[in-house]
Amino acid sequence: MLHAKIHNDHLLLEQIAQRNELAFKTLFDAYKDRLYHYIHGIIKSKEVAEEIVMDVFLKLWLGKELVNQIENIDAFLFRVAYNKSVD
Repeated sequence: MLHAKIHNDHLLLEQIAQRNELAFKTLFDAYKDRLYHYIHGIIKSKEVAEEIVMDVFLKLWLGKELVNQIENIDAFLFRVAYNKSVD
């Protein structure tokens, strides 16, 4: 099961690097709630947590070169979320 998820995440990242909006939406839908709750736990502000979630995904969408270097999307998203939360 874990191997299938990793494989699926890598396929999504490849498609996102090619600007596939459906792949991006799929990844967004898969992670947005978890990221929101994680960030909200750090900063305790609903509005700011929502904004940071959007910032995290914007970084992913705009960073085409970056997308190809991501090995673990889960770790990447939560690290970026943490860094933006403590800034």
